[in-house]
Amino acid sequence: MQYSINANGEKKLQLQAAWDPVEVKAYIDQHGITEVNYFEAIGETRKMGAVLELHTSIKDLLVNSSRIHDWSFLQSFVHLERLSFLAPSHASMDLSACTQLHYASVPWHERIGFHSLPNLRHLTITHYTPVNLKPFAGPPSLRFLLFLRAHLQSLDGIADLAGLQTLALSQCRHLRRIAALNGLPELQGLMIKGSAKVKDYARLTDLPALEELRLDCCGDIPSITFLRKLKSLKEVRLGGNTRVADKNTRPLEEIPKASYDRAMLKHIWGPRSRPNPTDYRSYFPSG
Repeated sequence: MQYSINANGEKKLQLQAAWDPVEVKAYIDQHGITEVNYFEAIGETRKMGAVLELHTSIKDLLVNSSRIHDWSFLQSFVHLERLSFLAPSHASMDLSACTQLHYASVPWHERIGFHSLPNLRHLTITHYTPVNLKPFAGPPSLRFLLFLRAHLQSLDGIADLAGLQTLALSQCRHLRRIAALNGLPELQGLMIKGSAKVKDYARLTDLPALEELRLDCCGDIPSITFLRKLKSLKEVRLGGNTRVADKNTRPLEEIPKASYDRAMLKHIWGPRSRPNPTDYRSYFPSG
């Protein structure tokens, strides 16, 4: 076995189930390894807990498993600071004992225990099944939240995350209402990708700290005049098939850094003269 060193100078071991756990632990202790990556092999019969249970001193764990396992061994990983699961959800995914966690990327389960993680600041959740955020009890320390392929229809309940600074929603194809974001005092970044059913952007009026808004592959937006009510905006991106239905893009001219898919502009307004690359206003129609 041989460890590698990441960009931060931390030592990482690619763990294999065939290795003797006692020998692995001795190697980890000897070399001061803090990060373990475990990728389940095809046809593997050994239980994952038996492979990992001796390595509870590590601070960074990545597990890639296509099968459903008993995850109760995580209750012993009290030193974990970073955790990433590429795995199906399971009822035994209980992180409540991992109180040192500040980064987690995990599949959703209602018993996972986010509310018990006082240091959690960065969270990615895959396959969130509820239709709103009322069942989600996130810790007050949370600053970054990403939902990937969630079943969300609205963001009702997000007001409880008053300290949230960045919200990213990717491939949440059922999402229809986002107005519940109003009133989040510290939200600085909002990124939405692949949510073409959202139509209540005009109701976004009370986000005093919002500086960056990105809407990628979000289909037709009736109007972007709501941007004028977001007084702190410094950067806006309308990418992919995102289209301003009323064709009025003048609000973008009032934002220091703004971009709108030029291919879509050409489709709507026809060929345009080549813009001055130093003048962002030349990318938008004056009407």
